[in-house]
Amino acid sequence: MKTRYMEVPNPQPRQLSCRSERKEDAACIRLIHTTAFGHDWEANLIEELRQENLLDPALSLLGMVNGEVAAHILFTPVSIHNSVRKLPVMLLAPLAVLPQYQGIGVGSLLVREGLRLCKERGLKIVLVYGEAYYARFGFRPAREFNVFRPIVETGDHFWLLELVPEAAVNASGVIEYPKPFYPLVFQNVLAALHLSTLKC
Repeated sequence: MKTRYMEVPNPQPRQLSCRSERKEDAACIRLIHTTAFGHDWEANLIEELRQENLLDPALSLLGMVNGEVAAHILFTPVSIHNSVRKLPVMLLAPLAVLPQYQGIGVGSLLVREGLRLCKERGLKIVLVYGEAYYARFGFRPAREFNVFRPIVETGDHFWLLELVPEAAVNASGVIEYPKPFYPLVFQNVLAALHLSTLKC
């Protein structure tokens, strides 16, 4: 007797795309971050940057999956400073992907497009705080360039990407954040300390 197999329809192909933020996207962007992170730190940061005219809509990108908003990324100007000078650079923060769309590449699409736009604008260095995920885009531990955050921390969680070869050769110093970032920077530290305590 011939075995009969049930035909399983092909899953709907995922079409990934991205676009810049529009005025009407504010509530949607907040929802993406509060849902992805489970708190409102990043969402509050974005709203404060927007209120203080520190957010460039062209570098605030939304990721789409089959036309549905799925993710958001923001790039903000910061600087690396030391006793001699301040070096303007970009900070990738934050990046969030809704849980149901994680792992399909929409976050990577946003990172690559954002980096392309930064390079197109003549920017040479991008920084990010996060996990080794960012190494796939060419980021290296910032400590290799003697670039640090303004707090003492352990492990490789702060990353640097040279959009132009050797752009960070003489970039040693400490990152200087716009004021809206202060609560988020120190909340991340407190969360890390709490996690370390739980592991002991």
